[in-house]
Amino acid sequence: KSNRWLSRWRCFSSSYRNQQSKEAVKLYNVASIRRKAPATQPPSGNKNMAWMYILECIDGSYYTGSTKDLERRLNEHQEGRGANYTARRLPVKLVYSEEYECVADAFYREKQVQGWRRAKKEALINGSPELLPALAKKIFDKNEIKRKLGG
Repeated sequence: KSNRWLSRWRCFSSSYRNQQSKEAVKLYNVASIRRKAPATQPPSGNKNMAWMYILECIDGSYYTGSTKDLERRLNEHQEGRGANYTARRLPVKLVYSEEYECVADAFYREKQVQGWRRAKKEALINGSPELLPALAKKIFDKNEIKRKLGG
């Protein structure tokens, strides 16, 4: 039992996470995204793949998560067993997903996207990757934000 605890501790220790994050940063680029899921149905692919996904809740908010079995996870969310956040905002709809070969890459991408503002998530969902660099910069002037977004 203590060996089991020790192995779990190693997984969550800061040096292990930092090493994994650095490796994931090296591995991640836009070309590593396998496919974008249609908003109406979950993708059906290899069960050994990992997924990062974005759900739209009934109140219009977004939930970002990762899983090894996307179809099962979506069913859990719809049944109110997925996460407390989505359980209070049913029904949810899959609006975006990315497929990865490694769970660590999907988890890293999940945490990356969770830190984004709504506008940046919407650019990803709408398939506008050219807007992502502009939306990543902190802008304090609302008029400049409108100008960069073309509004």
